[in-house]
Amino acid sequence: MQMNFEKFKKYFEYLEKFDRESEKVNKHLSEIAGRGSVCELGYNLYDGFIEMLSEIVDDKNEWIDYYVFECDFGRKPMQVEIFGEKIKLDSLEKLWRIIKS
Repeated sequence: MQMNFEKFKKYFEYLEKFDRESEKVNKHLSEIAGRGSVCELGYNLYDGFIEMLSEIVDDKNEWIDYYVFECDFGRKPMQVEIFGEKIKLDSLEKLWRIIKS
């Protein structure tokens, strides 16, 4: 399968939507059932989707995982260094550029 940035962005938006919806569910669950209550329904599929997307774009260094979990989809940008260039990882465009470099 050939992946370009537009397709990558489209598929990535599914991940981000799931993540935001899960946050809402967990917030409400904590209000109802008590602090620390978490619904993990769907996270195996979420992790599998990340793994599949990583294989399709040949993300050998697990940048997608890093962007999703460490940078919170760019909302908590981290500075990374690629081939001597420092990049603030805060967007899908930059993630794509790093993966394809």
